[in-house]
Amino acid sequence: MCGPGGQATGDLPAPGSPITLQLTDDRLVSVPLRSIDQEGAFVLSLQHPSALGVDKFLTISWESGRRWVLADARILAPRFRPHPEAGKLRLRPERPVEPPSSRPAPGPDGKASAPGDGSSAPAGETAEDATAADRPLAVGGRPLGVLRPWQGEHPTVNVAMRLSSGRVRTIDVRRIDEDAALVLELPRPSSIADGEEVEVAWCTRYDWLTARTQVMPSKTGADADAGLLRLGLADAPDKHANRRGGKRAKVRVGVRGYVEKSRTADKGAEVSTETLDLSTGGCAFSTDLSLGVGDLIKARIIGPSGQIGAELTLEIRRPASKSGSVGAAFVSPSKDFVKAITALVAANS
Repeated sequence: MCGPGGQATGDLPAPGSPITLQLTDDRLVSVPLRSIDQEGAFVLSLQHPSALGVDKFLTISWESGRRWVLADARILAPRFRPHPEAGKLRLRPERPVEPPSSRPAPGPDGKASAPGDGSSAPAGETAEDATAADRPLAVGGRPLGVLRPWQGEHPTVNVAMRLSSGRVRTIDVRRIDEDAALVLELPRPSSIADGEEVEVAWCTRYDWLTARTQVMPSKTGADADAGLLRLGLADAPDKHANRRGGKRAKVRVGVRGYVEKSRTADKGAEVSTETLDLSTGGCAFSTDLSLGVGDLIKARIIGPSGQIGAELTLEIRRPASKSGSVGAAFVSPSKDFVKAITALVAANS
């Protein structure tokens, strides 16, 4: 993964892939990768925080196929203007970190099995190729490397947890632990048994996700997470259509503008279309342009009586469907604009 001089090689994430930064022992932050520069540094879609000192190290991780890749990365100095990546956080992976799932499993005598001795996987198979029955077990009997990791889709702030009573409760996230379990800031309720299924939901900037989880044994003794509720993934998280906010109405208004920022469409490409539906938070419209989530459009919204408010930015929240329609949210609209759109939606609902 990391070659001489810190040059990253192999298992590299693609632009747009989420890179998880471990800021503290119990704090993870996921940031999209912008690019990998000529120095082998990961340039992230985040302005360099003043709290992160140059030449210090952070543990970072990303998903590569069916496994995590972890590395200690050196914080590099940001670029300066007029460089296109001026001010962005730059991290260069320099030391690989061994994930828990790759550590040798204890043998019958309590000693770690030597690599290649066949104790943890049949001959001709690697640890990744082994089936769930062949993989070593973690504390609580949960197989390592079987469940899809949270990498890139894990909650970092809080989750909504549906209780058996049907009530939904919002709970803060403490961290994702070494067993890939979601540790919540909630003492383990005595009414919840090990293995019981719990549905959780959370949101990222662009997506709403839900996951079916199972209650895992709580840590005990002097462990920092002792007594707290731990949830392990039972199924991969499901992404749901991102909600723009507000009631939608079949209203046709004009959208006139140009592409301000996009990974796939030409910058400055003209946008001239009509909405398919409208809400106080955004709109849907048809386009031939290849627009993806996060792309920005500078637009004027043309209503029945002319332009509504000032020019504003549309952020694509739903990529093009088979019919060619995309969903977009209004970014920082003015009060007058929101008032006019609210009245228009109400009149057509």
